[in-house]
Amino acid sequence: MRYCECCKEHLLQCGTLRLTPEVCKYLKVDMVKVMSKKRDRQFVQARFMIADMLYNDSYLRLSLASIGALLGNRDHTTIMNSRMVIRNEISTNPTFRKLYINVHLAVYSTTSYYVHDTIPHLV
Repeated sequence: MRYCECCKEHLLQCGTLRLTPEVCKYLKVDMVKVMSKKRDRQFVQARFMIADMLYNDSYLRLSLASIGALLGNRDHTTIMNSRMVIRNEISTNPTFRKLYINVHLAVYSTTSYYVHDTIPHLV
């Protein structure tokens, strides 16, 4: 996904406004419930995927605290935990790995965008 070379605020707006609805649409969950404090599995899974994708987006380069603020004022440690859970699920659950790749492809149309982390088993 390419952005114009305006400013960081524009990048933030483009990335988060596009990524969150795309993930929710693909997973067939309500975006409002994903951003809420609901702890149902489908909402948590979508929230964790969004957090991981936002953190790894090489154009946005968001901090954990910024991602937490975007996802319903969550603490940065919550975002750290969500990334750990996603990594664990990707490495141990082949069904989840396929789901994550498909969601990522639906949003970005590629599997290569990682700057912060390298995930060779995704490609």
